[in-house]
Amino acid sequence: MTKKLLIVCETLDNSLITPVQELAAFAASCSISSDETTVMIAGQDVSAAVPKAAAAGIDVMTVEHEALRYYNPPALAGSVIEVCRRIGASRICFSHTMQSCAAAVIVANELDCAIVTGVERAGENNGVIEFARSAYNGKMLEKTMFGSGDGFVCTVQSGSFASDPAAPNATGNIRKFDYDAVSEKFIPLGITAADESAISLNEADVIVAAGRGVGKEENLAVIYETAKLFSNSAVGASRIVCDNGWLPYGRQVGMTGKTVSPRLYMACGISGAQQHLVGMKNSQFIVAINSDPHANIFSTAHVGVADDLNLFLPVFIEKCRGIE
Repeated sequence: MTKKLLIVCETLDNSLITPVQELAAFAASCSISSDETTVMIAGQDVSAAVPKAAAAGIDVMTVEHEALRYYNPPALAGSVIEVCRRIGASRICFSHTMQSCAAAVIVANELDCAIVTGVERAGENNGVIEFARSAYNGKMLEKTMFGSGDGFVCTVQSGSFASDPAAPNATGNIRKFDYDAVSEKFIPLGITAADESAISLNEADVIVAAGRGVGKEENLAVIYETAKLFSNSAVGASRIVCDNGWLPYGRQVGMTGKTVSPRLYMACGISGAQQHLVGMKNSQFIVAINSDPHANIFSTAHVGVADDLNLFLPVFIEKCRGIE
């Protein structure tokens, strides 16, 4: 094995769901050059996903099999193991998703490597690579170090690494890997899409998030109206809002939800529990609205408004529309 890095790109129904540019930025933060990195795309027919991955300027290896079209961690892990053996990679990076985490454990066990999940920061110094991730609900930062010759498997939290725009002429070489050794012990039956037409939280430039302070489900209307003030915006939530059934769990931001880094994050009625802060602290600009002037969210926010969101937001909406 060498120090080569394999970036595993996950697909769902043949659509790329892994932020390739972010994982390329992760590799750069570890001082792993593009010459030592390979992007792997697994699916049934990944031809449409290849150009986007190749635009990162890294060589791309495609793995196609009907078993890789839907959620199938054993099949994904098996293909990753075979590719690692083919190219001699001893360092494997996944995106921090449910399927990739399940596959990462299998890969680490088979290759006898250490595994670190939920990586939020990474760096390199004199050949030593250091990973950092939140621990104890975000109250502490846990660090793990690997020597220059160590192999590892890791999963990277979405939104943790700023991706640079692809260079116009940065296109990696593309190779195809034939893979047929798929276990039949795990047979996916397909996928059922959520009835949700809203912009994905990871794609939104602006997120307006609701917390316990919204009071009741009917009051979410003002959250939606606030989001409509901005283009490319989405509505998010803290866990209690999702637990109450007011919004689907796909809208949850936090340690057990999604990690986001929009240009603007408006935390409305969110107290600022560490579990939530872990998921949004990398936002470029944070505005917090909370009736409790001592709420922990104000320690993270760039601008704080100590007021009842149900009183403040209607006025805010009216003033913004007046400017238009």
